[in-house]
Amino acid sequence: MAYANGRLPRSALAPITKAVNGQQAYLRKDAAAAFMAMNAESERVYGVTLRVSSARAAYRPLADQDYFWGLWIRGRGNLAARPGTSNHGWGIAVDLATPRMRSIVNQIGAKYGWAKKWSDASSEWW
Repeated sequence: MAYANGRLPRSALAPITKAVNGQQAYLRKDAAAAFMAMNAESERVYGVTLRVSSARAAYRPLADQDYFWGLWIRGRGNLAARPGTSNHGWGIAVDLATPRMRSIVNQIGAKYGWAKKWSDASSEWW
């Protein structure tokens, strides 16, 4: 069954590493499996666990997309996709917590399907 952006049921999602604030973050199941494989290499080779800053920096329900869009259009937040169009809403995007994590993904991510060049927000450092 197909779902709308930002309306993926929990059954379509899988956990990834916990966010730096301790919240559990989720992605679409295939993206989560690829992220976790990439994280295993990051931990093994670099000693770094790949994390997002909060659960909202991974899969983003439509209500969260509305919130971040509102901040963006009022000039009070970071770049945000129009609600219903975000890769976060498909469960296939993360905002990494640190530049070091981003650097690691730049080095190893493509073989796991994670690369900034495929981003819908290439101007963001994360």
